[in-house]
Amino acid sequence: MIIKVQHKEQVFDVLIDVEDFNLISKRYTSLKIRSGNGYVVGYVKGSNGKQEYLHRYLSQPKENEFVDHRNRNRLDNRKKNLRNVTPKKNAQNRNVSGRSKSGVRGVEKNHNNWRVRFFVDGQRKSFGSYETIEEAEQIAKIKMGEYGCL
Repeated sequence: MIIKVQHKEQVFDVLIDVEDFNLISKRYTSLKIRSGNGYVVGYVKGSNGKQEYLHRYLSQPKENEFVDHRNRNRLDNRKKNLRNVTPKKNAQNRNVSGRSKSGVRGVEKNHNNWRVRFFVDGQRKSFGSYETIEEAEQIAKIKMGEYGCL
């Protein structure tokens, strides 16, 4: 289900599960996109303006857990896209660094080849060098999936 949320001059599509619509409607007076980080927040009814993150309300994490958006889309708050994880696991599911020369997570230029390597549990793992960036990207996605780094 899509909920339209206005932020400044733009209207954004926020994705939720149909069964969560009544929960959201009963809890919040309105939703907005938080400036600076792009997460959806709700104004809690009867709380004098208190705000809370929608993804945290829907996912109900334990005190030491983060809520990870699997597809990294902060507007997608469907249950299949949210998972409660450790801070370490949450850090593994991030976008490509702005310094990346390849534009692909886990792939870096190495002389005339493209090397696949990334950190798993604090240890750097290497998965070979490949002639094309496409081949390296495919291997990186497979290996990140195997190690739960997606």
